[in-house]
Amino acid sequence: MVVLAVVAAPLAEEFLFRGLLFRGLRREYSAVWAVCGSALLFAMMHPPGGAVAVFGMGVVSAVVLEKTGRLWASMVVHGIYNGCAVAAVCLAGKG
Repeated sequence: MVVLAVVAAPLAEEFLFRGLLFRGLRREYSAVWAVCGSALLFAMMHPPGGAVAVFGMGVVSAVVLEKTGRLWASMVVHGIYNGCAVAAVCLAGKG
């Protein structure tokens, strides 16, 4: 489960939402619109309970891609975010 959340999901989702969607939006719109649009669609594809946090992570990932031009950098951001979420769930179960 951890490998899926921390490695596989970030690779696949960043390729789709930042590699394809964000870059496609960025060709047609400003960085602000592309960041917000890709983050909004990303958040809509996740459970509603975490929508605000997931939207925020989507914004950060898109900004990282915009600033660095490197998709792997947004994948690292996503992996760290998911790793923290998994750790929080595991720690909450121990309390």
